[in-house]
Amino acid sequence: MTHRRPQSSLPEPSRPPTAVTLSTELVATTTTKPTLTFLYQRQIIYLCNSDVREKPGLGPRTLGAYAQVGGAIRANRPVTCADSYSGLMTEVRIHGRGGQGVVTASDLMAYAAFTDGHHAQAFPSFGSERTGAPVVSYCRITDTEIRPREPVLAPDLVVVQDPTLLPIMDVFSGLASDGYALINSAKTTTELGIDDIVATYQPGHIITIPATELAKKYLGRPLPNAVMLGGVAALTGLVRLESVQQAIRNKFPGKIGERNVEAASAAYDLMKSMMAGKEKADA
Repeated sequence: MTHRRPQSSLPEPSRPPTAVTLSTELVATTTTKPTLTFLYQRQIIYLCNSDVREKPGLGPRTLGAYAQVGGAIRANRPVTCADSYSGLMTEVRIHGRGGQGVVTASDLMAYAAFTDGHHAQAFPSFGSERTGAPVVSYCRITDTEIRPREPVLAPDLVVVQDPTLLPIMDVFSGLASDGYALINSAKTTTELGIDDIVATYQPGHIITIPATELAKKYLGRPLPNAVMLGGVAALTGLVRLESVQQAIRNKFPGKIGERNVEAASAAYDLMKSMMAGKEKADA
């Protein structure tokens, strides 16, 4: 499934964009175009925004984007909308088992991103099509038309809906040290026995959340997909919670949808609380 915004050429802003250099690591520009984020030298940069600010979020690590924007920086010229719309892409890989809503999870993420004003693509990869068999789905989010159709091999974000997959497959394959991973488990990463893997990533980027327990509480069934998406919204800022809620209601109208919205919102609040607690502990 691919969501596309109406195609149009990008007009020059009514006034020349102003590049603001806050340090050698952070460059941003002010225009009236929609927000687009990416990670550059461990700093979150918002391009094409009505103001300049640094905020938590998840940005893609596309080499082409680095070359384009980095070239503008090296050339000592303002970073423009043309730079920011030149192929920046966030790629997500979702692991789970048949019957857990893995494909639906990527569809919901793509719909939420589209609601936020981005282009989005979602598609699955099946092995044995049976309940309990490993399933992988993918989601790409960007602000230009998405041309790649191949599986995501170097994700910015990995979502693991079933922790029993951890011992049998490398769910972290291709995930760079600045990437994120959200794992459905009531256990800590230490209890899951993956601290050696966690140590290779930035602190706070590999997180567990009891999505199944939340799903049982709000849905009465162990379906973690919507719950995980709420956690993703809180952890990464990749999509807004409001857009996640809208995507769920569009997919599941009525009482089922509202229960999933409650579950996703609870996961969002829990993740925010966990992140705030960690920041306080680190302070």
